[in-house]
Amino acid sequence: MGINVNSYNWDNETLLTKFMRACMKAGVSGSGLCFDPSAADERADAFFLKRVILARLDGQKPPFQAGDTVSVTGVGGAWPIEGIGYNIPTGNIEVISDLRYNGKEVWSVKLKNRDRQLYLAKNFILVPPTDNPPDDAA
Repeated sequence: MGINVNSYNWDNETLLTKFMRACMKAGVSGSGLCFDPSAADERADAFFLKRVILARLDGQKPPFQAGDTVSVTGVGGAWPIEGIGYNIPTGNIEVISDLRYNGKEVWSVKLKNRDRQLYLAKNFILVPPTDNPPDDAA
């Protein structure tokens, strides 16, 4: 359906249209009127778009984009928000794979190769891209 982290960049009309469509599909697929193996995906899309709309209403913009390179900040590093996980030491370089708005000006991020754990976005800073080509680019 095209629902992903870039949904935060949609204009209001596109966002509301996609949200309404996701809610409609989730309602039909969960009604028992038909068997829909994608029902869980439909509901996940609706809940994701709810977060996008909440961010818009709260005047929040994502602190990062998928694919951004970030560095862990702070004295204690970054710990997963919930569940079992391990600390990412201060200074580690990571890549954002996904982010979500949690409400009340709080953002969380998923990191590439980090077992789908969520971390508070406030524990990371953007690493500016360099203009230096890799050594093997010559």
